[in-house]
Amino acid sequence: MKLTGISCLRYKKFKDSTYLPIAPLTIIIGKNGSGKSVISRLPMVLAGSVSLTSQGIIDLNAGGVWHARSLHDLIFERSGLPFSLGATVADSTRNFSFECTLRYVNETKRLAVEIFNLKSGDEELLRLELRNLEELPKVRRTYHLHVQGAERTAEITWHGLLPDIDQLGLTGSEEEIGAIIGEVRAALSMPAYLGPFRAEIVGRGRFPHQGVSSLGPKGERTIDFLADDKLRNSGVVCNDVEKWFTETLGGGIDTDVSGDVPIVQVTASDGRITIDFSDTGAGYSQCLPVVVQNLAAQRGRLDSSMLVVEQPELHLHPAAHGAIADLYIQSAVNGAVCFVETHSEQFISRVRRRIAEGLIPAGSVQLISIDHAEDDEADSEPFRLIEFDDRGQPSCWPYGVFEESLDDFRKLREAARSRGL
Repeated sequence: MKLTGISCLRYKKFKDSTYLPIAPLTIIIGKNGSGKSVISRLPMVLAGSVSLTSQGIIDLNAGGVWHARSLHDLIFERSGLPFSLGATVADSTRNFSFECTLRYVNETKRLAVEIFNLKSGDEELLRLELRNLEELPKVRRTYHLHVQGAERTAEITWHGLLPDIDQLGLTGSEEEIGAIIGEVRAALSMPAYLGPFRAEIVGRGRFPHQGVSSLGPKGERTIDFLADDKLRNSGVVCNDVEKWFTETLGGGIDTDVSGDVPIVQVTASDGRITIDFSDTGAGYSQCLPVVVQNLAAQRGRLDSSMLVVEQPELHLHPAAHGAIADLYIQSAVNGAVCFVETHSEQFISRVRRRIAEGLIPAGSVQLISIDHAEDDEADSEPFRLIEFDDRGQPSCWPYGVFEESLDDFRKLREAARSRGL
């Protein structure tokens, strides 16, 4: 099963009830400060907060990224009102969703679950409700359980956002609900995340342990991954990476593991000059983790099939943005779920082109426009889902997005005419 939707209410910048379906390739756009990162990182928060090892209801450091300074900061305007988080997971035949309503308890500075709903499609499988709010400060609270038309009470503790199955007292046909909760937890594995500022990659690393399957939230383990691949996996991903850089940026990437420590070098297109990776520009350093993330996922070498990335085009010349888009298109076609926040017009243009060329189905792509407005006089919406037809044409477009160059050109012409030029 895979994550196919996320939901929230009164979560950070999003006051109203929000449900966002997730396509194989989901692209997030919006102005600075609109809340794009809140949405792009929500799958990490959910994954970290359903883990059996979660230290609280919500893991503020899920995936190695700090999502808030305090639990109270998770709530819209830091109010005392409850807020909700939820997710939908599905495979080809089944669809399960849960929603967890939470309240911040000021006395204990922690979160407590008020209501939990688990559904199969539109059918409610399980509902837990805390009716006595005086129990909020307690660790174990008495909940009213609604399951298969019956109602009873039980003291429940929580593994993050999901209840402890053993305390639900499920018997007979109810035991299937416990298995479903387990499937939901398994589907919400931690995404392979790359943040907007990748770590500066030096040309020399250290020989890693075997089985490196993650790059780190800043791509800080990229060289470890490449060295492990070269030493113990026939260098399949390394070869893919070298080919991509040679064809796209004109300089191959070589991972040398013959010495005491692995060395990553860049070879010029003519093959005569080799330089240490740390001597290349920022574009190479910011781009390498993004390229490895995709090519490793396509080879099944990452520990997650969901790729989340913020600004994959960072520090790259616009001419290369389309090639980055092609990486995520191929990953999505190969079965990964890609969640991409971008400021790149070229990235989106390449995706639209590939839809028109039939290389990715239109139904496999969606765009989430955060703080969306149709024109300069209309009130903005928290978000708008934008779909594409088979020609790559969007169902709508946010006002002013990627129109800056055209506006500047108009102003340039007006200024020239006003001066008689």
